[in-house]
Amino acid sequence: MMDSIKSRIHRRVNLDNIRLRRMVYRSNFPELRFKNIIIDGANPQQQAYMKKEFHKSDNKEFTYEDLKQGYFRLLSDKMISEIIPHAIYNPEDDTYDLHLKVKLENNFAVRLGGNISTSNSNQIYLGLSYQDLNYYAKEFILDGQLGKVYNNVQFMAKIDFATAIPTSYRLIGSISTFDYFKKDKLFSRNNKPAFNQKDERFLKLQVGLPFLSSKRAEFGVGIARIEDKYFQKSVIDFGNDKFDKSRYDLFGGSISFNGSTLNSKQYPTRGYREALVAQIFVGKERFYPGEGSTTSNNKDHHSWLQLSYMKEKYHNMSEHWVLGWYLKALYASKNFSENYTATMMQAGEFSPTLHSKLTYNEAFRANQFVGAGIRPIYRLSQMFHLRGEFYGFMPIYPIEKNSLNKAYYGKAFSKFEYLGEISVVCQLPFGDISAYVNHYSSPKREWNVGLSIGLQLFNYRFIE
Repeated sequence: MMDSIKSRIHRRVNLDNIRLRRMVYRSNFPELRFKNIIIDGANPQQQAYMKKEFHKSDNKEFTYEDLKQGYFRLLSDKMISEIIPHAIYNPEDDTYDLHLKVKLENNFAVRLGGNISTSNSNQIYLGLSYQDLNYYAKEFILDGQLGKVYNNVQFMAKIDFATAIPTSYRLIGSISTFDYFKKDKLFSRNNKPAFNQKDERFLKLQVGLPFLSSKRAEFGVGIARIEDKYFQKSVIDFGNDKFDKSRYDLFGGSISFNGSTLNSKQYPTRGYREALVAQIFVGKERFYPGEGSTTSNNKDHHSWLQLSYMKEKYHNMSEHWVLGWYLKALYASKNFSENYTATMMQAGEFSPTLHSKLTYNEAFRANQFVGAGIRPIYRLSQMFHLRGEFYGFMPIYPIEKNSLNKAYYGKAFSKFEYLGEISVVCQLPFGDISAYVNHYSSPKREWNVGLSIGLQLFNYRFIE
């Protein structure tokens, strides 16, 4: 017994001695201080831009933390595809020289993609881009999507400056339409009117700054024209009836804080995404009745504040199990539009799944709401996983309609909706293949089964 105790004490003393020697050894390491930067694979102007990410003066030293922040900022730049760092010690002044071997992307790029589905979400994507890195980074993108529900063309010009606080300026011009059809045909344009259509055109300027270690702050200002087309009756003669229209001319500003480490655009299984957005809008609404003249019946002024928060995150529970969760909350102080249907088309939407993003469902729209859900995931292999998504949606003040088709607020927290989806996903380098079945609590007996191949891509919207 005594020998066993002595043996344990001896082992403990040896471990403590090893830890002490390691601490003494590490304490003899020189502090990681960097001074000179040598870059291979870039011209002098590009080297000047990259060096500013680490320090602002050639004679100023920077720390290992500065090195990490500058390295990841450069690596996140679309113009740089690879950075290989190497440090060489200078014994004369106890500093390190930082050697960077970089590989730049091509200046011109053409991208082609899309999504093929058994539902109405078929899209074709085409993008053209030019990027250049000299004393500052600039990028120009013209891209768009053609589909049955969503169509868009967008131009974006972006300039990044490696100033004391790295700053980016982005100018966005966009034209988009959402046509919510009820009949599905593969890559076809329905020759009958949709029940609801939304046309959006806007011009926006955004200024972006780094926020904390992995997030970004953006300040924006812009103007937009949004036109909603709809029918206010349930019995429609598509050959003779015409849309009612509500047109909104808006001016707005925004501030947002966002960050993302998700490992996939559509079906992530790792990381997080978070966004806090505050927006303010002023503008005019004009209503054009479908029956009668094309002149506006009235002109209403609108101004409102909108706050929203969204977060999704994924946790590894075991080798095969991942548990994700999703939360979105919205508060908008906007007034009602001319009628109930126009009000619902302008209300905020809860659309946490890919299928719901291309579906118009009044049950999941409100000016103030909270929506949340869980996403249990079972990884079958590196490529395949089984995915469940189950959500609840509760408007704080549900929007109701009276006998004159005018909107009013109902009793607080008096409604609850839910939706669920189960899918088998195959993740490939060019996109995802998913087979899914989903169910919505409203309308009743709303079940959907489908197969989707590719990526569903959406460009910027004016109201985020």
